[in-house]
Amino acid sequence: MKAAIRSDNPVILFEHVLLYNLKETIPDEEYVCNLEEAEMVRPGEHITILTYSRMRYHVMQAAKTLVNKGYDPEVIDIRSLKPFDLYTIGNSVKKTHRVLIVEECMRTGRIRASLTAAINENFNDYLDAPVR
Repeated sequence: MKAAIRSDNPVILFEHVLLYNLKETIPDEEYVCNLEEAEMVRPGEHITILTYSRMRYHVMQAAKTLVNKGYDPEVIDIRSLKPFDLYTIGNSVKKTHRVLIVEECMRTGRIRASLTAAINENFNDYLDAPVR
């Protein structure tokens, strides 16, 4: 919220009502997230999982299951829906060569289509499989 208030650019903040009861540890000192940078939530080697908002917490639960089965997923919270942080996403795609996008949205009007297009336009040569 602080980053949005301090930004010189227009910002629309989407709050998922089901996140209101979640508790997390935050630093005691002042900090502000960079809205233009995705957050590397979990480094990994086998697949890049891109997500945002409430689905981040579901993805992290799924990542634990994947790790127990011998997979090493990289989880990135894209945070900003426009513009996408193609630097962070691209570095991950170049490393894992596979992308899964997890979002909570209806079939139409999803961010997935724009994100998939951006990945295909910029990193298609690094993909071993279609973006899912």
